[in-house]
Amino acid sequence: MKVILLKSYKNLGRAGELKEVNEGYARNFLIPQKIVKVADDKSINDFKIQKKQQEKKFLKINAIKQEFINKLNQHKIEIIRPANEAGVLFAQVKKDDIAAVLQQYNLPNIDIKISECHFKNIGNHQVEINFPDKTNYQLVINIKPLKNYEK
Repeated sequence: MKVILLKSYKNLGRAGELKEVNEGYARNFLIPQKIVKVADDKSINDFKIQKKQQEKKFLKINAIKQEFINKLNQHKIEIIRPANEAGVLFAQVKKDDIAAVLQQYNLPNIDIKISECHFKNIGNHQVEINFPDKTNYQLVINIKPLKNYEK
């Protein structure tokens, strides 16, 4: 019996694959557990259409992600904060501060997640940016002391 996997399942395959399984295994276990659905002409055609749509979406997200990375590479990301003589910041730089700075650079609109960070010193720091396609980018930010600080 031909089935389309709705979920990834150990020893069977990944979600979206077309597989041949025993009819009893499919009817008694896989279908009731909503792991697979029977692959008839309509469901196979729907599956192919859905796969093409996912590929288009993936290519679009990948293009936007690449544009985002290219624009980031054109800029030096700097954050200026008050610090003492030893280079210790008076207030931590967190992911919200980094997100606010990134918004100033007219970057393409893409759903990113900035990894949790708490920087307490001036200097260069690496920040991990996670994209929707589960890839990461290491961004280097430079935290500089505020020059006009007086005791």
